[in-house]
Amino acid sequence: MNIGLIIVLNYQQEQFPSGRLIDLFRKEHNIQFCLLNRNNKEFILDQLSFITDSCDNVNIVNIRKNQDNNLAVRAGVRFMQSAFNLNFLGYIVDDQDNDFLSELEVFILHQEEIVSMHLASVRSKRIKPTFLQKLLSIQVFLKNHQLEQFKP
Repeated sequence: MNIGLIIVLNYQQEQFPSGRLIDLFRKEHNIQFCLLNRNNKEFILDQLSFITDSCDNVNIVNIRKNQDNNLAVRAGVRFMQSAFNLNFLGYIVDDQDNDFLSELEVFILHQEEIVSMHLASVRSKRIKPTFLQKLLSIQVFLKNHQLEQFKP
């Protein structure tokens, strides 16, 4: 199954976890990652470029305009839809008040279960949803399905 994951980065700190991200991305070869850089500092863009050079399954979409997270996710969806033939697409937004790395780890560990649960709920709808309507917020999904259920 072709899986895509969009990660919206709102990172403004100098301590960007590029090493940890590279480790996660290298372990997972069947997921295509799209890192959305929302007009972050030049240092962050350099780190993201280093990540894409180190991992074959990672792409960067640089958004220069100061858009909200929903518009950034839509830009990532357009990129992923045109670049890859995906059966599933989800996204994670890096807000300052959440730990997106732990949510990313949980998704990678339980990706088959999460994807199958989401696709089953999409198939149960009467009207066939568009690709954008099938998009899954990993954070909302984990919150609604008790994150503890998916802990390692």
